[in-house]
Amino acid sequence: MTKYYFLFLIGIFVNVVAQLFIKKGALLIDFSSSDLKSIISQLSKNYLIFSGLATYVFSFVIMIIVLSKINLNKVYPINFGLGFILILIFSHTFIGEKITFNIITGGFFIFLGIYLIIK
Repeated sequence: MTKYYFLFLIGIFVNVVAQLFIKKGALLIDFSSSDLKSIISQLSKNYLIFSGLATYVFSFVIMIIVLSKINLNKVYPINFGLGFILILIFSHTFIGEKITFNIITGGFFIFLGIYLIIK
């Protein structure tokens, strides 16, 4: 069972990486154009978007395996909580997004909730 929890942590990390790829790719798209064809063309040529999609698929496969062995009522809150905390750290580190006091406070309570669920 321990190996599935380790796989679960890998799945969360992979999902966070997918989100970062998509965010960085989305920053390169000009969404101000009302021409849907132009937006689709930009998306189709954006390697970061495709990297994010491929990484999401990999994360999805990992989570299918995890959910076959670990209860959903544990997986979902841990996935959401740890994903939030990792996104907070990585988006600040790699994208330069700001971390505010409210975000840190919310992250603390999420972390506390994860601890109570795991306990």
